[in-house]
Amino acid sequence: MALFSAGRLKLVFYLIVVPLIVLLYPALQTYRAHSVAQDEARILAHPNPGVRMKEELAMLQSEHASLHARSTLGPIGMAAALSAAWLGAAILLKIRRNSHAARQRLDILLTRYELNWRQLSRLLVLHVALLLIALLACVAYEGFWAKSNWYSHGLMSILMTLPLWGAIYAAVKLLVRTWRQLGPADPIELTILGRTQARAQVPGLWAWIDQLAMRADAPRPDHIVVGLTDCFYVTSAPVTTHPENLRLEGRTLYLPLPYVSVLSREETAAIVGHELGHFAHNDTDHGVHLGMITRRMMHRIDRLIEQDIADDSWINRPALWASLYFYEAFEAATLHWSRVKEFAADGVGARVAGARTCAQSLLRVTAIADAIDSMQHEHDGNPIGALQSRLRERGLAIATDTLDHVIVHPIDTHPPTRLRIDALEVGIDDALIAQAQRPPSEHDTIWFTQMLAPRAS
Repeated sequence: MALFSAGRLKLVFYLIVVPLIVLLYPALQTYRAHSVAQDEARILAHPNPGVRMKEELAMLQSEHASLHARSTLGPIGMAAALSAAWLGAAILLKIRRNSHAARQRLDILLTRYELNWRQLSRLLVLHVALLLIALLACVAYEGFWAKSNWYSHGLMSILMTLPLWGAIYAAVKLLVRTWRQLGPADPIELTILGRTQARAQVPGLWAWIDQLAMRADAPRPDHIVVGLTDCFYVTSAPVTTHPENLRLEGRTLYLPLPYVSVLSREETAAIVGHELGHFAHNDTDHGVHLGMITRRMMHRIDRLIEQDIADDSWINRPALWASLYFYEAFEAATLHWSRVKEFAADGVGARVAGARTCAQSLLRVTAIADAIDSMQHEHDGNPIGALQSRLRERGLAIATDTLDHVIVHPIDTHPPTRLRIDALEVGIDDALIAQAQRPPSEHDTIWFTQMLAPRAS
């Protein structure tokens, strides 16, 4: 958040303050052109102009074309710079308003997230273009002035525009980079380290999942993948499995073997019921849409950061600042609706296996996740056996940190465990914690393996 806040202040400076600074130069040029016009009007109004005044008038009248051009270029530069400052303020206000609206209505978040990103990209390109127009108008003004005053200070005027040419070069470079960096994000697909479980190969597993889907009143998954990484999740995004290198489309249920090897069948049913509840509420479609946009956004931010590290130049940073501010603004709306759908899915899990079993499974899963994280390098190639042995020897620890744990899966982030259990209206008492902390029984460690058997029932 500190990075986002610092980037937001820099973005405000770039979008609003920089154009206002640029505005000062064409404003000065406009004043200079107006002063020349006033000098001519003063001489013409003089009742008896002398020889010097007549010579000055003749010189001024010979420069009418140049003066007309300068009188036009000054206001153009002012208008472009002022428009850039106004547009910068409008960009910031638009992001804030759209973020607020997205927190109020899910359909706005779903339909406008990516649309607002594309609009932001175009507006930022327009902002740079307006700054470029203002700088070009300033240089053109000085060019016309130098032509009219070449034999006095013309060359000096040209030399004084060199910083402006540098600014123009930077603006052109910034325009090109902004166009490239903030264009449509590259599509990203999920990669799953696991193996698909075909219905014909493991009919027992599929029959059990079908029963849970009926109890959850949810669509059945099209694919089941069992793997060693991540936690339970479902997705409707296209995924590729490794090492099989199979591309799966449709509804996919991921089951993590380390977890199901130490959870009871009833606890796993509660968790799977929760995940299938996402199918029932179209959460996976929504989650895929939002999650993949968020993943692409973070992928883009990571690329911008890497580019800035490789080429440390302020030219790279406006796109980064804008991306960070946009992400920060919409992250609040995304997390709000993510929590809403997680609470609703927990209700489905409670309907499948009971509220208390669902709460127990939430505690147990978060504690198992902590145990897995703490022993990543403590096994000799058999992570499941090592986990089972550890839990038999030590059990699980349900601490305050466990209750505040957040489960992360490839699409979004869940609310803290404590809030989810509170929403189930289940008290976190000693009996619940004791059951969640228990060492895995023999049945806990073999029921899923039996279900994976070709003739499981």
